Amino acid sequence: MLATMLNQLDNVLSPSEEPFLLYFHSKYGRTTIWGNKIKKQFLDDFLLMHERNFELYFYNYNVALENLYGFEKDMTYLEFCKAFYFQFLKGKDKSQVDTIVDKQLKYPFYIDEVLKVSPDSKFVFLVRDPRDNVITCQNRKLGRHLNTAYQASHWNNYFANATKLRLEDESKFLLVKYEDLVIHPEQELKTICSFLDITFNEKMLDFHSSFNNFIDSNKEGVDKEFMHNLKDFHSTLRKPLDSSKIGLWKKEDPSKIQLIEKVTHGVAKKMGYDFEEPNYKLSFSEKYYISLSTIQKKWLLKTYLRIPFGIKLWIKKIRKPYRKA
Repeated sequence: MLATMLNQLDNVLSPSEEPFLLYFHSKYGRTTIWGNKIKKQFLDDFLLMHERNFELYFYNYNVALENLYGFEKDMTYLEFCKAFYFQFLKGKDKSQVDTIVDKQLKYPFYIDEVLKVSPDSKFVFLVRDPRDNVITCQNRKLGRHLNTAYQASHWNNYFANATKLRLEDESKFLLVKYEDLVIHPEQELKTICSFLDITFNEKMLDFHSSFNNFIDSNKEGVDKEFMHNLKDFHSTLRKPLDSSKIGLWKKEDPSKIQLIEKVTHGVAKKMGYDFEEPNYKLSFSEKYYISLSTIQKKWLLKTYLRIPFGIKLWIKKIRKPYRKA
């Protein structure tokens, strides 16, 4: 939702979630001369490593390759990646873009690594009440496991890196609550825009019309099942802001809510959600799922970042076929 709002601005580009900035750094990070051969290799690697249906978000292969060939040869890795982002959102006029917003769920685990690659980066943590978050994830069947303790631990892991020390650095880090954005959208968007040194525009509030136009104008050539799932997954982006999504947890089983509060209360308080730790004793099974979530989300992601790039490619080749669009 926030990415769609930001994309309403002519000078902002918020592409789809593709973590190539970090994952490609081990192979290309020291490159300073970008000949056509290495540009093509970068694009081929991206085609194999990409995480989304890139026909919707990205130029087709031949157009993207021709665009890359038009880049300067003398570029740092970060400069090349910034130029590469311009291959996303093919329908957007990028002539005025001077701000790239890289929305990425993995970045909370990689804050220090991002800053090493892009020292001037800023971070916006968009957080939602963990009780509503867990209930919504379960209702929409998001994640490897729908177990309540597992999902609550997921929430913890995502925001544990937003430490008090980081949030005190107001020049680099901004915390935004989903509830505030929905209830006071103009006020919160102005705060976000000020933080990012961009100018608020009221058309940001009309994000749903823009998203519907984007879907309708790009549906040709995209897998029909993917498009159906996309419309279902992002159904809230096709409508104006709706505060009825806030406080869903109040209708749930109190014991489930106590479990969520037990697992998340420490991090949640830091995020500004004022609820006390309940007198709830975790079962062995619940402790297992909490540990499983931490291993699968936190530690596997950290391990994956550090494995050689060639192994990452090998994993992707096993998981999906190589093809050019």
